[in-house]
Amino acid sequence: MAKTSAIQRRAQFYVDFLVSEKSMGFHADQYSVKSLAEAINFCREGQLSLRKKLSVSRAAIGAPPRSSEQ
Repeated sequence: MAKTSAIQRRAQFYVDFLVSEKSMGFHADQYSVKSLAEAINFCREGQLSLRKKLSVSRAAIGAPPRSSEQ
């Protein structure tokens, strides 16, 4: 869970940076798009990490996989 939390914090940092920037990307739109893409990527990595942890936990207790995990 610590790895997942670290990834999500990193994504949140990028989002906070973009929102707090007063120009909202007007002067550096390519940089803003790149930063937003990195934030989205980190969010997705966090989701995948969490999903992996949950499937391992379900397997450890002998629960059948959910229909979306098959």
